[in-house]
Amino acid sequence: AEASLLDLNTPIEPSQTIDPVPLLTTVFDAPAAPATTLPVDPVIETPTINSAPIIGFDTPSINAGFDSGSLVYVKVNATDSDGSVQKCSLSIDGVAIRDEYVAPYEWGTTPGGSIDSQFTVLTIGNHNISVTCIDNNNASSTIERSLVIEATVIIEPEPEAPVIIEPEPEAPVVIEPEPEVPVVIEPEPEVPVVIEPEPTFSNVLLDWVVPTTREDGSVLPISEIASYEIYYYLDDGTTNGTSVSVAATNDADALVTSFQLNNLAEGDYFFSIATIDTQGNVSEFVEPIALSI
Repeated sequence: AEASLLDLNTPIEPSQTIDPVPLLTTVFDAPAAPATTLPVDPVIETPTINSAPIIGFDTPSINAGFDSGSLVYVKVNATDSDGSVQKCSLSIDGVAIRDEYVAPYEWGTTPGGSIDSQFTVLTIGNHNISVTCIDNNNASSTIERSLVIEATVIIEPEPEAPVIIEPEPEAPVVIEPEPEVPVVIEPEPEVPVVIEPEPTFSNVLLDWVVPTTREDGSVLPISEIASYEIYYYLDDGTTNGTSVSVAATNDADALVTSFQLNNLAEGDYFFSIATIDTQGNVSEFVEPIALSI
């Protein structure tokens, strides 16, 4: 049966019936709650603070006095809590004197015997000593101290009263003749004659094999070899040696694989050789070969 509108002001007769009206229900999705972003505490990086060196005078004392031209000794103690002291520099009245790189940090006339002559020519009056120490992170500290150069006081001794000594009466002097001492003439010792042997000289012929590869393993064409460098020296405790440059080819364009060193004195020698290409690149010198002449 169709549902009809019912006038609420019209009474319902017992014979009247009312069909039920269907209830329509609409479900709506609730809107999604907005995303919540929780605050994140910022990470604060604390910078590393480099502590400057701690320095102090060991000597001289404050306002120490020195005679003009006398020896002055300056010593500074320096430490660094978070690194190491690289150097300490001293200046007098703003003029740099010298750098000290290891402890003890000393200037002037030191116990070790070194002398900074600038201290011996300071004029009479007050002078300012300044020391700056730098650590391995370039942090620095500076300390200052005054010293006084005083005029040298010379005390003249008082003149002594003359002492008059009355001469005693002279006793007669009897001079006894001295006995004659026989003169013994010693013959002069003969000086031995040492005949030094004349030095001998020798010639040394060096031979080598023409290299075909470079140090990196690549091929070295013979046409790219410009010359050889021969180096030899005496095993006498010195570092002095002699270098000789030898062309890779002779006047006939033939390969050079030997060279003669003339008039070498007696001794223990070491010989080595390196190759130089046409671009000026120099190989390492080969292991030296020992030879006694």
